[in-house]
Amino acid sequence: MNERRARLVRMVRMYDAMQTAMEARCAALANEDAALDRRAFDLVTALGAGACGDALQRAASMRITAISRERFDIAARLADERERRLAADRRVRTAERALERVQKEIADKSQRRDLEEIRLSPPWPPASRKPEEDNV
Repeated sequence: MNERRARLVRMVRMYDAMQTAMEARCAALANEDAALDRRAFDLVTALGAGACGDALQRAASMRITAISRERFDIAARLADERERRLAADRRVRTAERALERVQKEIADKSQRRDLEEIRLSPPWPPASRKPEEDNV
């Protein structure tokens, strides 16, 4: 029973570490997405200024398309991270419920053991005289 409890506690701790890592990955992906967005905006601004020639406009337009694909990939990876996090959340909630059940079982067993000890122990110390012995 205690081994099961220890395993469940480890699982909850591992989830906390995994959640921190997921949040870091999501933040890195969001930062990368924001940087790509700024880059695309700068390219569009440069194209709108009309200061570049046809070759530069084609190159910028191709780069904007590539940036769009990269941002789409980032969005897909973020969605995957969210799905993994939801799955991990479900596993942790299940582990927490199991941990609560195990802790309750441990508490119930110890309470039953204490009640059994009280029931089996004599109502007064054996060295003292019993009240019924006074009538003899």
